[in-house]
Amino acid sequence: MECEKDEKECLNCGASISLGNFTVHEAFCVRNLVKCPTCNSVVPKVSFEEHSIQEHALTRCEVCKMRIPKFKLANHQGTCPARLIVCSYCELEFPANSYEEHVDRCSSRTELCSGCRKFVMLRDLQTHACVLSYPFESGTKKPEPTGDPDFTSDLELATRLQYMELNQAVSKLVKTEQASMNQEVPRKSYTQAHRKSLCVKDRNRNCTSDR
Repeated sequence: MECEKDEKECLNCGASISLGNFTVHEAFCVRNLVKCPTCNSVVPKVSFEEHSIQEHALTRCEVCKMRIPKFKLANHQGTCPARLIVCSYCELEFPANSYEEHVDRCSSRTELCSGCRKFVMLRDLQTHACVLSYPFESGTKKPEPTGDPDFTSDLELATRLQYMELNQAVSKLVKTEQASMNQEVPRKSYTQAHRKSLCVKDRNRNCTSDR
């Protein structure tokens, strides 16, 4: 088969050889080289047995302990089901065969946004409306969710939120009661002063009547 106008493919090794050198190359290649039927590598005939032992002997993957041909080890390591992958949310390592399940749970955790004070799922942080719409100015930073290592589950976070809302309600009630008490004090003072004034008037009337 012709590869280029002035080249031809060697059927023994698969290389493209110029027409001027093809005859010499083919004679040398057929006499000295052989293509491995297992991995398609072209090796010298004298070292073919050594190649088969070294490259095609079974070796063990250090991660999953599976025995595979040595020449396939590099590709296997990139797809090994037990290889460790770092989670982008918690930065911990997990086996590839359970990584997706972990990420689904891990990304469902929530953190408190410092901008709107609402709990946002980790998977939604990049598209969170508060972060996207925050007016960014020189020298200022967009609000970022603040993590709390003491609260690692949605149930605990929900409990914390209820506790915060309860505190706010109690604080508002106390302020209302204090304001009400402050309004009653002057009213009481006015009543006492009014009564005293009436008593003085009554005395003056009595004194006038006696005369």
